Amino acid sequence: MTGIGKPVRRKEDRRFITGAGTYTSNVDYPDQAHLYIVRAQNVHARIRDIDTSAARAAEGVVAVYTAADLHAGGIRDMQPAWIIYNPDGSPMHEAPREALAVERIRYVGQPLSASFLDYAMPRADDLPAFEVSELDTFSISNPLGAKGAGEAGTIGAPITVMNAIFDALKPIGVTDLSMPATPTKIWSAVQAANTT
Repeated sequence: MTGIGKPVRRKEDRRFITGAGTYTSNVDYPDQAHLYIVRAQNVHARIRDIDTSAARAAEGVVAVYTAADLHAGGIRDMQPAWIIYNPDGSPMHEAPREALAVERIRYVGQPLSASFLDYAMPRADDLPAFEVSELDTFSISNPLGAKGAGEAGTIGAPITVMNAIFDALKPIGVTDLSMPATPTKIWSAVQAANTT
């Protein structure tokens, strides 16, 4: 392989570092609309209502859509390009792939509503007003009521603690320790490693 470890001469850099690059914000067509997404601020909640009336009435707003609007227009969940099959031949489980949240918020940043405006790069006070009514739903499986979404809530903490314990015990040969990592379990693992 002659390319490994060699510098790659790039063709596009010159126009970017000289200010001649074209970015999406440079594109300007007649009657062009700009899309802005209102995103969820909660990890998990039920959506009571999304009141878009103020946004729809705001100057410069071309259209506002929620999941209900998309469904009314016949637009449903996004479909995967292909289906993966399980070893037994059954199709994989399909989680909802909603363009905009339907009934429930599943993660922070999930798109709730989309607005098309006739102007770009608004200031915070230019954005159309939205009222999102949510009902927080807490987990009953832990005292904090936290739910995991990726590594949100308390999901990342146990993994971090277990990794720290394994890093500390690796030099003496401890390679297996089940959760919860109680002091008794850790002490027993250290004693077992010292006797081998």
